[in-house]
Amino acid sequence: MDTGSRIKLVREHRGLTQQKLGEMLGYGKSSANRIAQYEMGYRSPKANRLKEIAKAMNIREEIFLMPDETERPYAI
Repeated sequence: MDTGSRIKLVREHRGLTQQKLGEMLGYGKSSANRIAQYEMGYRSPKANRLKEIAKAMNIREEIFLMPDETERPYAI
């Protein structure tokens, strides 16, 4: 599972819309679009932005970087 898919998984688990998460990160009018780009793999968040996304969703940043064989979506 790629980083974008994990962002989406956690975002949905937290009950957040793309718009709401984007607003939490300060994206303004392009909030939903930027998060959608991450989730679909069109863009990849830089390390500092990934840290902000993790903080906004109250999870450890490592969740986004785990190798697939150690993945446990239910442990979010």
